Amino acid sequence: MVETQNHRIVQVPEEVSAPPEGDRHALETIERLKRLASRLHEFMLTQIDRLECDSRHGVGAREESVLARQVEEFRQERESWELHRHQEVEQLRSEGMLLTEAWQRLEAEERRLLAERELLRRSAINSQESTLSCNAALPTSRGGAAYSAGGKRQTTTNDQEHIAWLQFQQLRREIQKYGRRAT
Repeated sequence: MVETQNHRIVQVPEEVSAPPEGDRHALETIERLKRLASRLHEFMLTQIDRLECDSRHGVGAREESVLARQVEEFRQERESWELHRHQEVEQLRSEGMLLTEAWQRLEAEERRLLAERELLRRSAINSQESTLSCNAALPTSRGGAAYSAGGKRQTTTNDQEHIAWLQFQQLRREIQKYGRRAT
């Protein structure tokens, strides 16, 4: 038996009764087990000595200081990440507010255009009644668009209004899509 300061290790006996003669395989197995037990015994003694030496020299204190430093680094990185995340959230809120304001301006512009369109439509109806006889001589296409004498299509107020309305709807969809991503 081997003893260290705080531990006892039982040593494997060198002599083990041999099996009956002729059992060569059993003898080889016993020898391998003896060698393995001896190596394990040496390893255990080495590890116990190392641990005792480390505990006498304060290795644990060094590991604690390393861990404390790593914890502090982690805390600082986490604070930095949270600050960065907070800044991004604030930027998204700010962009959302700008989009909302832009949207409100667009809606006000659309209302103004609708009001102007109604005024133009009413004035066109009034002027159309007076000029109906002049336009009757011009040929029209199957779609109903008026053509001038040169064969080129005349752009009507309704066509322009429809194009403006389509552009407004496209812009509205893009703002809504962006607004959903920002929130």
